[in-house]
Amino acid sequence: MRFTSSIWWINIWRALICFVPECLLAAALWTVAGVLVALGSWKGLQMFAAGTVVDLPLLLQSAAILLGATVVGFTLIVWSLVLWLSRITAFTGSWLRLPIMSEPLAMSVIRESQKEAIANLKLRKAFLTRYWLCISLFLFPMMLVVGTMFCIKIVTIKEVVGTPLITLPPIASDIMMFMMSLIMIVATAISIVALAIAATTERTPMQAALHTLKLSAENWLPLLLVTTAVVIVDVVGGSPQVLLKLGNPDSMFTLTHTVTELIIENVWQGVSSVLLCTFTVAPVVELVRNATYKP
Repeated sequence: MRFTSSIWWINIWRALICFVPECLLAAALWTVAGVLVALGSWKGLQMFAAGTVVDLPLLLQSAAILLGATVVGFTLIVWSLVLWLSRITAFTGSWLRLPIMSEPLAMSVIRESQKEAIANLKLRKAFLTRYWLCISLFLFPMMLVVGTMFCIKIVTIKEVVGTPLITLPPIASDIMMFMMSLIMIVATAISIVALAIAATTERTPMQAALHTLKLSAENWLPLLLVTTAVVIVDVVGGSPQVLLKLGNPDSMFTLTHTVTELIIENVWQGVSSVLLCTFTVAPVVELVRNATYKP
């Protein structure tokens, strides 16, 4: 079992460290975007908070800040996501091609493999664009279900909408939270398998997408378990404040932070992402390593 091998852990640690420079721009963009969106939302929502009386100029100023921060922030988020997707795909391709169980690999060997993977990726932009479009179409129904549940959950929370539009029994609310979490974990697992296929396959985009679903279905139980484990690591390492809200899940949907807390949370998420984003994929793609190069 690779996960119990000291050689595997030595090599993954070295691979993560070597790849940090490639993640800095994406992490910086994500951090700035997160701060802008969070502060813009905080400023806007504070103005519209229940019981707050504002005059028209202040209201217009608040709306302008919210709109400007949102537009700039989401533009940076899209840019960051594109960079992250390309970087993590390259990392995955390099990791799958390295003989990671033979012996502890030299940092220079790992770095050379990563540079080669990044260069190869630039030659496959057309394929990757079409491939990720196919994967997105397959994942869209899951995201639609999660989005619908999220909206239903939001309108039941007094701190968000003032007077709840609908009322759910506690058991229904708990089931909804569980289903949202489960669907997101399944979607994450499929997405990580998709990274492995994107980095290695010679199939057409649609064939590769179908193969991704086939591999995910064949390995659904270990994928579910390992993905759940790495998601927990991501939450603990990147968003530890979430742990403080587990006793009151509704608080995850409210904006009760101070400006300082918002900035600290987003900066920490950006800093930690340079290791966590790449670490997340490594254990999961190990489950399909032997299948990624099959014709």
